[in-house]
Amino acid sequence: MTDPDPDDLFAPFDCEDPGENRGALVFGIDPDGRVLMQLRDDREDVTHGGLWSPFGGGVETGEPLRQAAVRELLEETGVGLPAEKLTPFARVVSNTANRTRLYHFIARLPLPPESIRVQEGAGFGFLTPRQLRAFPVAWPVRDMVKDLADRIERGEAP
Repeated sequence: MTDPDPDDLFAPFDCEDPGENRGALVFGIDPDGRVLMQLRDDREDVTHGGLWSPFGGGVETGEPLRQAAVRELLEETGVGLPAEKLTPFARVVSNTANRTRLYHFIARLPLPPESIRVQEGAGFGFLTPRQLRAFPVAWPVRDMVKDLADRIERGEAP
């Protein structure tokens, strides 16, 4: 599957001057409307350490965004999904020095929590909309997470 220009798929960036690096991340939603989130390692060498964020990571040169998101989700959780199950959601620019463009997808995850095998991070959780609003979330995705929580509660999440 060839991705169209990412700028045509996602809601606008929330700031100007994005960097060249790209990241692909997945908000996995379970049948109960909870969102799979990663608790990042609480270390100085980890960006947004000790905070919650969706699973994902860097996009390799020439790699389509959906394929990168699928690869990262599999590497970090053991969950394999077909690329066509990912729905573009939103994009932001990170607050790190390299200003990484972060592309976020939503995917429905029809699997129990015990099937998750975390390979990176301190842990994971399937968070309710209330928890999404209350837990300490990485800065680049805070507003996006609140919007996603609202959409889930209204029954409007993809």
